[in-house]
Formats: sequence, C-alpha cells, structure tokens
Amino acid sequence: MDDQKQQLFEWKDVYWGITIALLFACIIRLSFAELYNVPSESMKPTLQKEDMIVVSKMAFSFGISGEILGITIPQNLRITWNTPKKNDIIVFKAPAIALKDFPPISETVYFVKRIGYGPGDINPINNQIIPYKGMKLDKNDLVWKQFIVDDSKQELQLLMNKEYIVQHNYYYVLGDNSEQSFDSRFWGLIQEESIMGKPIIICWSKNTSRIGYFIK
Repeated sequence: MDDQKQQLFEWKDVYWGITIALLFACIIRLSFAELYNVPSESMKPTLQKEDMIVVSKMAFSFGISGEILGITIPQNLRITWNTPKKNDIIVFKAPAIALKDFPPISETVYFVKRIGYGPGDINPINNQIIPYKGMKLDKNDLVWKQFIVDDSKQELQLLMNKEYIVQHNYYYVLGDNSEQSFDSRFWGLIQEESIMGKPIIICWSKNTSRIGYFIK
C-alpha cells in the first residue's frame, strides 16, 4: 500500500512539474520571446532561409500578445516603451494587402525585414510604387485604399520623383536581399502596432557556424 501511495505522489510530482513548465513556456512566449523560422532568402546574407531565430518581444513593448490554444491576443494590447529605429531588423505581422494574392496558411503571417525609413524620414517615390498609408506628400496627407502601379495613370505620373515624409507610427521596410524581397516597395508601409519584436540571435541554422550569431 505504501508503495502505491509513493507511486501516486511521484506521478503527481511529474504532472505538476510538466504543468508548471508549460505555464512558464507560455508566459515566455506571450511576453518575452518567440522563435521564428525565416521563410525566404529576402534577408541574405544577414539571415538565411530556414534560420531559426529568437525574437525579443521586449525590445519595443511589454505585455502579452500572440496565439495560444487557438486564441489570438492582439499586439496592440502591449504597452510601448521603445521606438524602432532606422536599420533595425524587425519581425511583424504581414499587412493584409501583402497577402491578398497569396492566401495564408494560417490567419497570422509574420515577415522579417529591415527598417529603411521611419517616422519623419524623407524618401523619394520610385519604382512605380506608392505607399498607400502613413505618408505625407507636398505637406498634404494622402491615403490610398490600394496602390497605383499602372504607369499609364495620370496620378502616378504626377507623383513620380516627388518625395514623401513617413508619418508617426509608420515604417518602410526592406529586405537586405532586394532582388528577392517582397517588401514595402510592393505593398507600402507597416504600422508600429504590427511589430512583434526584434530578432536577437540565431539559435539554429543549416550552416552550424552561424548558430549563436547575434543579429544586427
């Protein structure tokens, strides 16, 4: 009988140990850091395809966000304490317009890019692409529901080669490997509230010499 009680207590210890470990893992994932698998070669040579990176969720804000048990906790519930800077690499929720021609496997898709321009930065409009939100042109606020990418349109001809100022809370993001990057040149600016965090270290890579590399 004593042996049965001892075995029962041992199983309870294992059960509670696993439960507490899972609870701590959820807290870490929702509040402090997440793992992210780089899906493409858009950030070469800084990040390689299929690199597994640790993303600090505390780099710019604190609180809880993410997905757990099928429940999505929105990013905008977090409290911002730091502002992303130009040249920072960030992981962010892909804007809906970027996914309209590529139905996502899940409801939430994240991209990793580098900030090319932030609030207050001036950038020329080129490549026949017009960021559709978060921009000022000729000191007037402009908002497009979709891009004007047809160079035969009079509106595009009027806007080409002018400059816009990125507004507060918006960012223009680019891939380091510009020839293979699907980024703000194609779908415009992202909002600050869509940023999940900042990659800090490569924890796994096909190229084992890159494991432990601090990202910058």
